[in-house]
Formats: sequence, C-alpha cells, structure tokens
Amino acid sequence: MESGSTLDQVDALGTKVFQQAFDDIAEQFGGTVPIEVKKALADHFWCDFLANSAKYLSKGITIAKLLPKRVSDWISKRIIKWRQDQDRLPLEDEIIRTGTRSICKLLLDITNKVDLRTALLVVRILAILTCKSPERHQAVSKHCVAPISKHLTAETRRRLTQVIEQEWLPAVQGDAAQTLR
Repeated sequence: MESGSTLDQVDALGTKVFQQAFDDIAEQFGGTVPIEVKKALADHFWCDFLANSAKYLSKGITIAKLLPKRVSDWISKRIIKWRQDQDRLPLEDEIIRTGTRSICKLLLDITNKVDLRTALLVVRILAILTCKSPERHQAVSKHCVAPISKHLTAETRRRLTQVIEQEWLPAVQGDAAQTLR
C-alpha cells in the first residue's frame, strides 16, 4: 500500500484494484466489457466484495495462505448468492469469480507489505465510498460503517447523526445514544 494519508491510500487502492479487476474482466470479453456487464458490476459488486473482504480481514485469519484461493471462492459464492437473492442485474458467475480472484491477489500483495489494521481501514472506507446506497447495503453497513463508528468520539457520533440520514448509521446512533447518557 502506498505511503501517505489514509485518503491517499484509499484512492491508490481503489484505482489499482478496480482497474486491474476491470482489465481482467475485459480480457474475458476479448478486450471490451459489454455495457450490460458494466451496469451489473456497478450494481453493488464492488462494494459487496470490499465489505465481505473487510469482514474476512477483521476476523484476523492468516490470510497469506488463504486469500488467493479459499477466500476468493468464499467471497465469490457469497456475492453470487447475494446477487440472486437481491435480484441484481445478470452477471455471469465466472465474471464474479474473475473479478474476485484479481482483487484477492492484489489485497494479498498489500497485506504482505502493510499493517493489517491499516489495510482493513482502507478497505472499509473504500467500500463505503464505492457503495451507491450504503444505507441499504447490509454488508457495507455491518462490516464497514459500524466497525469504523466504534472508533469515533461521542461528539463526532452526535454530529453525524444530526447531519446524515437517520437510517444511514444505525450503529452510530445506538453507540452515540449510549455514550451521551
């Protein structure tokens, strides 16, 4: 992961991960990704992958051995099932597996070079920023927003609940209410 501020790291990871995965997916289509596949990828594939990655990273499992194959397979299965359950735009299972494998390889490279907690924070922030509706995306809310909110001060939580839609940060509201009492 790049040095610099957390936001610089989020930007660098997002640029690298999304471009590499997209290039690998384009390769499956002979160089050009059809518009319907682009739309389907934009339909919560990226943020679902990142949120599930954050969940897995947070468990503290030794990812050096697991990430490339087992985690990639696990996350792919979860995304495929979730997309079916949520009636998302059609996206071939192999496209999901290709994108997931590609991102897992890059995350493995990153985790071998950096503090895992920093990588986890960057992945969580990127998932939140990538998601077009995190307030409706349970994986993003549960595995990214809620864990980050635990580290906010009571004053920051109070301000967030005043500024952001009430349902967007339920974990923040609950913690803030308890902290402010």
